[in-house]
Amino acid sequence: TKIKINLNKIVFEPGEELIITPNVYDQANDLINGNVVLELVDPNGKIESKNINGNSEFKFNLDQFILPGMWIVRVKDGEIISEEKITVNEVRDIDTELRNSTLVITNIGNVDYNDIIKLDLIGEKSYQVNKQVSIKPNQTVVIDLEEEEISGGQYQVVSPGNMITGNVVLTSKTG
Repeated sequence: TKIKINLNKIVFEPGEELIITPNVYDQANDLINGNVVLELVDPNGKIESKNINGNSEFKFNLDQFILPGMWIVRVKDGEIISEEKITVNEVRDIDTELRNSTLVITNIGNVDYNDIIKLDLIGEKSYQVNKQVSIKPNQTVVIDLEEEEISGGQYQVVSPGNMITGNVVLTSKTG
C-alpha cells in the first residue's frame, strides 16, 4: 500500500487555496477508497489534523495571516505515511487610513511590521513626524497627530514611502 499526495502547487501566498488530493493505492497499484488522516504541520511544528476522503480533492483556504515558512502536508492511512512540503511566502504590508487627526495603521501582512512611519505635514510651516511602530499581523496602532508638537493649522499629510496622503486640521498647541 502507498499514498501519493497531489498538490495544486508548492509555493503559496497568504489567502490562497491549497488543493490536496491524497491517492491511496494497494499492492496491485489500484486505488483504494476510504478515509485518511490529513495533517498540516506549520513551521513551528503545530499540527492541524482532519479526517478526509482518500482519492478526493480537499480544499484548504490559507488564512491572510498564516505563518510563513515551510509547511508539511502529511497523509496517513494506518501505518502508511506520505509527506510533501509546501512554502508559504512572507508578506510585509500595512494598510493606512487618515481619520480626522488620527492615522490608523493596520498590519495586513503575515509577519511583524517593525519600521519607522515618516509623515510630512505641509502647511504654512512644515513638520516631519517619525514614529517607530511595531505591529503584529492583524493588529492596529493609532498615531494621534494632535499629540505632536505641531502648530495649529491645516496641513497636507504626505508619506511617500508608506503611500499616506490626506489633509488634516490641527488645533493650536499654543492656545
